[in-house]
Amino acid sequence: MKKELGIVVLLVLFVSYGYGQLKTYVTPAADLVQQDFFGYTAQVFNIQQFGSANAIGRFKGGENAVQLDQGIIMTTGTILNEGKGPHGPNDKPNAGVYFNSSSMALPEHIKSFLVDELSLSNDVHDVSRIRFDFVAEGDSVEFVYVFGSEEYNESVITQYNDFFVALLEGDEFVGGIMNMAHLPGTQIPVCIENVNNGKSYTCTPPAGENPSNSQYFVDNCEGLTLQYDGYTVPLRAKAPVIAGNTYRLHLIVADAGDGSSDSGVFIQKGSFLVSNEEHQLNSSEISIFPNPVTEQLILYSAEPISSFSITDISGKTYSVSASKPAETNYSLSVENLSAGLYFLQVFSNGKIFTQKFIKQ
Repeated sequence: MKKELGIVVLLVLFVSYGYGQLKTYVTPAADLVQQDFFGYTAQVFNIQQFGSANAIGRFKGGENAVQLDQGIIMTTGTILNEGKGPHGPNDKPNAGVYFNSSSMALPEHIKSFLVDELSLSNDVHDVSRIRFDFVAEGDSVEFVYVFGSEEYNESVITQYNDFFVALLEGDEFVGGIMNMAHLPGTQIPVCIENVNNGKSYTCTPPAGENPSNSQYFVDNCEGLTLQYDGYTVPLRAKAPVIAGNTYRLHLIVADAGDGSSDSGVFIQKGSFLVSNEEHQLNSSEISIFPNPVTEQLILYSAEPISSFSITDISGKTYSVSASKPAETNYSLSVENLSAGLYFLQVFSNGKIFTQKFIKQ
């Protein structure tokens, strides 16, 4: 009897972690910013959203779809599960909703910045934007996100250059504004043209014509859990700030060239963090073992974990499976990682823990 019960428990865990389906919920930006983006008490105010109400909300069950479990979703069309949104399977060539025919519904200073940042030469449509002010509590801010689009792969190297930017306004920045969302270790913004697997009109792995930064791209051709044809690996947006200063952040996803095919960004819940000793988890609250490790890395946490990420020394992010064999323990499967040095970052209640580990 004990053996039978053990098998049932394992099967339940497997279903929970392996076959979750993407679910979305239309949610006001005020709730998203306070409850999902920050994940802890912060001085945040003047929260506003622009674009279609059905284009912005909350997602859950995203592990298999975009490698993030839950958080904020912003799209250039709809998040409703009515056959035109981000929900899988990937069974339509150009899923999307066209909700804004006006050109670049953005403030003039942001338009000007985007023209320079992205070399935009075409109208921008279906702009979804969340804007808010916050008081910095440390010397840097960051969050984790994934950008995906229906423009892949046929619209690579065309004028249909959909994009995501996280524009931070502050007095110390050149021109008073900067983009937090770049590819790791570069000043390359995140858009169709800059991260892709090459131009292709069919499913042609491993790459189509002239791929760009394909190490950060996941091809979703014939995918079962996401409608978008491709998406990035989890990326980290980061910017320096001055503690005590007030900043304005614009989260923007938009169609470039036309509005026929949707794009979207997924932002991990609770991943907005500040670098500050007050918000650093310490070794009494969290620890990992064994280190060095060969197969399973055990993560002990006295506090609930909202998310974690693993990167190598080049900044590349890796996806690993996780299970929770005990109330305070997580088991991370790292057996498929190549031998070398890695960094584990754990996010919990607005705090961050970073630990080096060696994979043998």
